Amino acid sequence: KTNIMPKISVITICRNAEQLIAETMKSVLNQSFDNIEYIVIDGKSTDKTLDLIHNTVKDYPTRSIKIVSEPDEGIADAMNKGVRLATGDVIAHLHAGDRYIDNNVIEEVMKSYQENAWRWGVAGSIVIDNYGNERHIYNASPDYKILLKKNCVPHQSTFIVKDIFDRHGLFNVEYKQAMDYEYWLRIAFKGEERFTVLPFNTTYYLDGG
Repeated sequence: KTNIMPKISVITICRNAEQLIAETMKSVLNQSFDNIEYIVIDGKSTDKTLDLIHNTVKDYPTRSIKIVSEPDEGIADAMNKGVRLATGDVIAHLHAGDRYIDNNVIEEVMKSYQENAWRWGVAGSIVIDNYGNERHIYNASPDYKILLKKNCVPHQSTFIVKDIFDRHGLFNVEYKQAMDYEYWLRIAFKGEERFTVLPFNTTYYLDGG
């Protein structure tokens, strides 16, 4: 345990997400936890997404924010760009359209990290439809046999120490989707990293991704 406040890097990737991006960003930037590095990776949007990103950032002059807007090779490539830029002890991904359920989520996550020294924490996600109605809760199972059968780890409620990326590499850009599932399998079974199920929900997750 240490008195030094650890840092978390939250990464949001987006492309042509003008309807969604501001709400996602505000859910990160309004967090009560101070030591957040926020990284927004935009895939060279052709709508108003980038304008909205810059306008939102203006309201948070004290926050540490990095913005990149350039073409990419898909979702995995964009997520990897964010990880490479991250300097936090812990890394989280919150894609455009997803949001934290309240302003104390990161504080709760980082308190758990400091107290329990986990390397890979997984909380629950509340899945909502396009109208904001709650559909069901997406919870991680501590049973690794279930992970072998299906992806039981919600990406947007996953918090990973940077050392795991340093040791086991980044997301595989050959995958257009399920790159998160491949990564969980790789670090869990090849890397022998074990996740800790956090006993709370952190995220509203838009059904359909």
